[in-house]
Amino acid sequence: MSLPQQEEWMQKKLSFADLRGADLTGAQLWSAKLTDADLTDADLTDADLTDADLTGATLPPGYTWEVYLGAVMPALCQAGGKSLAEVATAWECHEWENCPMSVAFGVRDFYSIPLQYQKEVTQFIQFFDAGLIPCPK
Repeated sequence: MSLPQQEEWMQKKLSFADLRGADLTGAQLWSAKLTDADLTDADLTDADLTDADLTGATLPPGYTWEVYLGAVMPALCQAGGKSLAEVATAWECHEWENCPMSVAFGVRDFYSIPLQYQKEVTQFIQFFDAGLIPCPK
């Protein structure tokens, strides 16, 4: 399947899709239109979500994309004691040393993130690297 055919298929087939519990490990979901899809308990490990549209989608933990952007992501960015403005200074990065999560938690590597936040940080990095999370104001 050519790239235009694959993009067209994903745009037509994944909106409102019931992907609860799906194993999407390593899936190429770039530019996928996942609007209103149910991804509850889906395994998105190493899935490429670059430029995907998650509007209205229910994410693996069970909350919507809008709740993630409006509440979960800002809370995670501030969980290490930094302000959202301080973390936002690292929004244009692609290296761990100045990654928003490195700044948020004041750590030099992922394994220094407190264990209770590592799953959420992994998800943040996946969405961030895919270009899906706008810089907080």
